[in-house]
Amino acid sequence: MKLPAEYKALVSAFDSLPGIGERAAGRMARWALNRADGDELAQALQSALLSIRPCERCQIYISEDHCSVCDDLARGHECLAVVAELEQAQILCDLGYSGQLFVLHGVLSPVAGVGPSQLPLAALQQRVSSIKPNTVYLLLTGSVEGDVTAQYLQRFLLDSHTLMQSFSDFIAQPMIGGAK
Repeated sequence: MKLPAEYKALVSAFDSLPGIGERAAGRMARWALNRADGDELAQALQSALLSIRPCERCQIYISEDHCSVCDDLARGHECLAVVAELEQAQILCDLGYSGQLFVLHGVLSPVAGVGPSQLPLAALQQRVSSIKPNTVYLLLTGSVEGDVTAQYLQRFLLDSHTLMQSFSDFIAQPMIGGAK
């Protein structure tokens, strides 16, 4: 059976998503094509691609000119929490963390083709240089890749004269890493 090239391209696009295999990608493609919701999905994706970008300072997604997290004057500059994903930053905010944040949008993973050049390391270095935190929390644990990324970042930021602490050190501090 010969399927349209557009169908194959759609399956391939879904297959490129993390954690999605070829069979699941096929189910997702058929769902999108067989439902009216497929148009809504396409419009939401197109709108997001046109209007959302990472904040230059913290890499949290924004659609305006200013980042509400970076512009929050109540946030202290003595601590910087570096997280792998946006959801982790949201959890920290929900828990009351009031220090600075930085989102890597991933971790080093040679298997997935993610090396240092795929992560916003120049922006992280700029962020550390500009706010000069006393402590940088590397909250990347939970996987071998997260641990390797934390070790790489410790070497990468070594000249910043900043105390690096792990996730376990972070959660042992009162009031979410001591940031009040």
